[in-house]
Amino acid sequence: MCYAAQIEADYQKLLRAFGPVLSLTEFTALWLKDKGKERNKVPKAVIDTVGPLLPSDAQESFGAGFRVDEFEMQAELFTQKKRLADNERKLAAKHTKTAEREVGIASRAIERLTGKLADLHRNELKSRDWTFYPQWYAPVIIREGDGYVVKPMRYQLRKPGLPVSSDWVGEGKNRRLSGTYNARRDNLGRYWRRQFGYTHGLIVLSSFFENVTDADGANQRLQFKPTHR
Repeated sequence: MCYAAQIEADYQKLLRAFGPVLSLTEFTALWLKDKGKERNKVPKAVIDTVGPLLPSDAQESFGAGFRVDEFEMQAELFTQKKRLADNERKLAAKHTKTAEREVGIASRAIERLTGKLADLHRNELKSRDWTFYPQWYAPVIIREGDGYVVKPMRYQLRKPGLPVSSDWVGEGKNRRLSGTYNARRDNLGRYWRRQFGYTHGLIVLSSFFENVTDADGANQRLQFKPTHR
């Protein structure tokens, strides 16, 4: 699960099978964290299903952020549409590689922004709405006392006692995740030897994604769907 994973949580099914309780306190704290800035690390499906159950101040925290996002995307969409029109006129007058490249860039940006704006207001959930990435939050069932509780947890591994800074390497533009969002099998008996078999848990996934490099050196995103689930 190096790149992303996909979950689908049917809360009523969980209730029947395990009797877990949704931790509104934990989800509310996540919604309010950093004035709602964590919204970009929460799958749309979780926001749409859990969000309406939370206190009004938590909902407003996310709602205000979404309104800002929408305003910024609309402004960028206007810029890209103007960029497309300007370069299409240039191409009509004289074909140049620069104008052709600009048309391609603007067209892709318009398609991406249009899709993101549509997602903001879409009520019907799709399978991709359950996809989460490293450092995103997903609902996880844990045992607490005599029962089970559903809490938001980050898709991220970190050894107990290590600082937050250990999640990253490099600085500035070169800053990137250190790679501790996964545990390679060949490292389970080495780096993760005190965790594997002692403090690790299991997560049920319907599919997962992996980034690989093809023969031409280009990045490809592969999706794996275990047939036996």
